[in-house]
Amino acid sequence: REAAHVHVIGATTLHDEARDLSDALDGVPGLRVMRVGGHGAAVQVQIRGATAAQSLVALGDIPLRSPTGRPVDLEAIPVVALRGLELWRSRAPASLGATPIGGVIRLQPRAIGPGAEVRAGLGAYGAALLEARGAWGKRGGSGGSVNLRGLLSEGDFPYVHDGGTPLDPSDDHTRLRGNNRIRRLSGLAQQKLRLGRHWRLGATWLGGWRHQGLPGLATTEASRAQLNVHHHDVVLRAATKRGGDGKEVWLRGGLEQLAVDDRLGELGPVQQRTQRVRAGEVGVRWRRARGQLRPRAAASVRYGGVQTTDALTGRGSPESTQAAGSLSAG
Repeated sequence: REAAHVHVIGATTLHDEARDLSDALDGVPGLRVMRVGGHGAAVQVQIRGATAAQSLVALGDIPLRSPTGRPVDLEAIPVVALRGLELWRSRAPASLGATPIGGVIRLQPRAIGPGAEVRAGLGAYGAALLEARGAWGKRGGSGGSVNLRGLLSEGDFPYVHDGGTPLDPSDDHTRLRGNNRIRRLSGLAQQKLRLGRHWRLGATWLGGWRHQGLPGLATTEASRAQLNVHHHDVVLRAATKRGGDGKEVWLRGGLEQLAVDDRLGELGPVQQRTQRVRAGEVGVRWRRARGQLRPRAAASVRYGGVQTTDALTGRGSPESTQAAGSLSAG
């Protein structure tokens, strides 16, 4: 069953026909896939003309958020961990408690159950992909899984260089794109525990590491500039459900570090820096069912801190912090 505002991508397309999530989503009406760089670089999506920040990516009923507030990088999510996904245009499932302007990409995790799986692939320009999954537990009960994704790409594609003289074609020649290598390793782990008939506890971790060269402009290539990114997001949840009534409490913590290494100043003097971002959130959600009425309420408090350090001098700016809260009812 597929409503007009919901586009469903099943396991066959996701596992057999797509290399990654960007492949699966490419060409879906109302959605634009943006890759910030070559193969293996960060991937973001825009839904119905909204920005990537105005759209939401969720894993089941868990909204995925970057500690920096940037859109979630879909390239970091192992495809082997999913059984399908839903694209909600300009709407959102009620269980998420939020309705972004653009819509929601709702990733459907695979069911709990013992098993293992490995996926691998090779591509042009030194591209290689390896995914592995290990799972345990009983269907409908307690259990969990660990899903890993490793990717590398040289990105040394050929292009025509004009020799710095765009109006003189006599010195045009073919070059290989340099310093475009990408190495990344990411993972998604989940553990679910069922207590009695109504209570369920869950823990989810999404994190990874990315190292890539920063080649700069074709006219002024950078040969040594590099970017290193580490990110971790942990969500703990406790929920109970009895009929149409339910309660949920969640606790989230995130950490992200971005380090630009440009010791030769190929990208400019201000590019040698390290930024660390910490974020936390605690929230509750409540719903009841009384006849035709379905009252709902949710509240959350968020905290974030950012600190930037100059990698050359070791001097850091004072950490800037902010706190925010939200309350909704319907």
